[in-house]
Amino acid sequence: LGEPGDDIRQLVTDGHNRRGNLIGTQDDALSDALRGLPYVPQLRLSRGVLLLEAPSAASRRQATSQERSKMMSGGGLATKEEKEMVAAVREKDRAVRKRKAEDARKAAAAGGAGNNDYDRRMKKKAKGPNPLSCRKSSSKGSGGGDGGAEKKK
Repeated sequence: LGEPGDDIRQLVTDGHNRRGNLIGTQDDALSDALRGLPYVPQLRLSRGVLLLEAPSAASRRQATSQERSKMMSGGGLATKEEKEMVAAVREKDRAVRKRKAEDARKAAAAGGAGNNDYDRRMKKKAKGPNPLSCRKSSSKGSGGGDGGAEKKK
């Protein structure tokens, strides 16, 4: 026999857990060792409730790298010509962005303060108060002699 948990580690060798084993343990040392392996889901017993732990950092890293490789390869379905076309379009876009950045730098160095997009946009001007929320001004002394009676509609 060996160290406790060695047989469990052997179940998930190669780091892929191909059999899809779900590991339930309360041993912290074993749990920490298994968190370093991707795709090893762990169960914990906490206050009489069985909890499934969140994916480990190793699992998230592995999944992210797989997604990136799929995106770069077009999901594995792109042909060689399509990949070359995508690379050419990316290079063209990079060149256009680089040229625009250089033009903007030159314009800023030449003192063209009003040439960028921010300066071209009109700034919002301050507006007056809402007329419906303002009190009407009352004029004292111009009553016409009816003793303050309100006007009927």
